[in-house]
Amino acid sequence: MKLFFRRILCALLALSLLASAAALAEEAGYAALSYGMKDTDATAPAVKALQDRLKELGYMDKSVPSTGGFWNATATALSAFQRAAGLTVNGKLASPETQRALFASGAPAKGGSASASQTGGIRQGSRGSNVTAMQRRLIELGYLKDRADGDYGPNTAKAVAAFQQANGLPVNGALASEETLAALNAASAVTPAPTATPTPGGVKYGDRSSQVAAMQRRLIELGYLKDVADGIYGQNTARAVVAFQQANGLTVNGNAASAETLAALNSDGAPAAATATPAPTAAPQTTTSGDTPVSFAALQLHDRGAQVAAMQRRLIELGYLRDVADGIYGQNTAKALAAFQQANGLTVNGNTASAGTLGLLLSTSATPLRQADIRYKERGSRVTDMQRRLIELGYLKGPADGDYGPNTAKAVAAFQQASGLTVNGNLATAEMLTALNSDAAKPASAATPTPTPAPTPAPGTANSDGQIQQADGSYIYAPIQYGARGSVVEEMQLKLLNLGYTEDFPDGQFGPKTGEALAAFQQAAGFPVNKRLASSEVLGLLFSNDAPRFVPAQVPEDTAPSGPIVKPDSYPNLRAGMTNNADVRLMQDRLRQLGYFKGASTGNYFDETAAAVKKFCRAILGASYTKSGQAVGEVELRALYSEGAPTYAQYTARENGADGGSAGTATEGYADLHYGDKGDAVVKAEKQLRAIFGGLGSDPEGEYGVSTVLIVARFQTYFGYPVNGTVLTAQQQKLLFSSGSKARLAEIRRAEGGVINE
Repeated sequence: MKLFFRRILCALLALSLLASAAALAEEAGYAALSYGMKDTDATAPAVKALQDRLKELGYMDKSVPSTGGFWNATATALSAFQRAAGLTVNGKLASPETQRALFASGAPAKGGSASASQTGGIRQGSRGSNVTAMQRRLIELGYLKDRADGDYGPNTAKAVAAFQQANGLPVNGALASEETLAALNAASAVTPAPTATPTPGGVKYGDRSSQVAAMQRRLIELGYLKDVADGIYGQNTARAVVAFQQANGLTVNGNAASAETLAALNSDGAPAAATATPAPTAAPQTTTSGDTPVSFAALQLHDRGAQVAAMQRRLIELGYLRDVADGIYGQNTAKALAAFQQANGLTVNGNTASAGTLGLLLSTSATPLRQADIRYKERGSRVTDMQRRLIELGYLKGPADGDYGPNTAKAVAAFQQASGLTVNGNLATAEMLTALNSDAAKPASAATPTPTPAPTPAPGTANSDGQIQQADGSYIYAPIQYGARGSVVEEMQLKLLNLGYTEDFPDGQFGPKTGEALAAFQQAAGFPVNKRLASSEVLGLLFSNDAPRFVPAQVPEDTAPSGPIVKPDSYPNLRAGMTNNADVRLMQDRLRQLGYFKGASTGNYFDETAAAVKKFCRAILGASYTKSGQAVGEVELRALYSEGAPTYAQYTARENGADGGSAGTATEGYADLHYGDKGDAVVKAEKQLRAIFGGLGSDPEGEYGVSTVLIVARFQTYFGYPVNGTVLTAQQQKLLFSSGSKARLAEIRRAEGGVINE
């Protein structure tokens, strides 16, 4: 009997687990999930549930395990679902709205949304792009005061019924028949009778309502607001209200649109923005949740925690951060925040996320990163995404291989023609990509057969992308002179940053630092060095896939580091993001002396320094070192400043297998031990190392693993041997097991006045 009940209990538990994915999405109001999130960041496996549901509906490959990590495959599948469900397409953000649609019982399966002609109309409860199209037409005609969300719910049913009644059709709001749909899409469709506009009361910053949306539509109509009418009174709306109030001589308060302001706004005599000269005002320092203002505590570089993770997720969502939301405010996060601040007109200081910065970042008014252009001959996932969309719309007949070649260029030009954009198949501009990924993108079948060609710049004249058209129709880059400013300079700086020639964030100004980086690139590429001119030929190579990356000069193998070793007084932990730090500057000097670092000793611990640290750590710790060089501690620093520190030439020789190793040597009964070895000899060495230095960490006893590598490196550092923790030589073992090893270590410690951190 007990066995029977146990089996029943197990069966119930299994059923519960099968239902967990859908149930999970019903909890906690569908918290937004964004690109880069992992289930370890949350309290429940929300990303895994999302992946399971996408597989169930056919958008993801069921043979691939649900990892709980929100990366490219999940984003691609989510985009496909959003498009099928008639939602705003942004595969890198699973908004609460998207999750509600995804986990709904009527969620459209891949390739399974039915058309009106197949079903005899559209019924209440349906979801999909056909519902979205119907809703858009109802909104256009004035019957639906809602958004086109692809969900045929009660509001849509009321709008359908109102349309049917006004157009003399049988009234049944729960069914948009074929007759109703034909009348709806006809040019002769009757609009609803106008209703008197009620006298509005005031609205304030943070309000969310249809009254706010109506105000926004009027501000857009008059040219004060360059945004969407989303019904949310945010910072962009506040600025527009201020501009309108100033133009009309009203009391200026962007945080509140009084009844007087609204009355003036909706009057026939309201002036357009072109006649006004509004002055900008400071953005509010709060964001809102409903009607309650929410304040944010400022964050600083090196902070950690849930608030940092939330900031990172929002930066990822807006396109500024290409990293994971790990809750650590490091250098990559600081650079992303600086870019956000610059794009949103804030004071640029990536090392501090002020309350004002966070308020704007987490609001709906935050400006996303301008989508970068894609150029001919580029390769990568962005090209693949563009090709998939061109294939979907019928412009491209080839595979989405991620290679921007001639066929893709023809497809780009065709789409540009059909969309009324400047035609240049060699350049997919940000404007074009936005149009391509919008719901209103024209399919190839809808393209105008003989479009009017867009005007091209006169020969020798640079266009807005910094390019000059040649007589054969091809484009070359216009030269950029020292002192130039603008987006073209910014793109050049960004490319130099990505290739490793500079650590400075792009500012759009061709100054001395940009000249130094340009000269380094010219030298690496074999061009004449000219810090004050980026020629067409230099720019052509810089923006191509063949552009050479920065490679530090190698120290010849037979050249020993020159000069005395300048050691610090202590060995504090150093990490990326530190600026103007004396210990970092000293470390850079020593790394340069050994050949790992070629930059200036600025005291700033950025990417170039981290790369040098990584190489040195690999030189002393071998393949067991798998970190990115973003931090360095006492063990590594003592090794760096030791007489036996390996040079960059020795490191590259070992990486290339040219050092020959020392395997097979033996001294008085001791044989060399290597990383990965196991056995009694390793057990014996570990016991002696433990007796001198303390614990060995988590490695199984008798296995030469990562912890053993670290403690061997300590031993070699303290006893003056060349530091390579992956090999404990026979000669070193002879000293290790000598009776005076502990006494000698104690003597060294006393002389240095310090201890080893265990």
